Amino acid sequence: MGYEDPAFFRRLFKRTTGMAPGAYRKRFCIPDFARS
Repeated sequence: MGYEDPAFFRRLFKRTTGMAPGAYRKRFCIPDFARS
């Protein structure tokens, strides 16, 4: 399950975290071995 409107999610994410999703991913990079 996810958000159907990516633009809405980006606005909500930025309001909550103070940064864009891409910037958040770069700053708090999750190593490949930790993803699953």
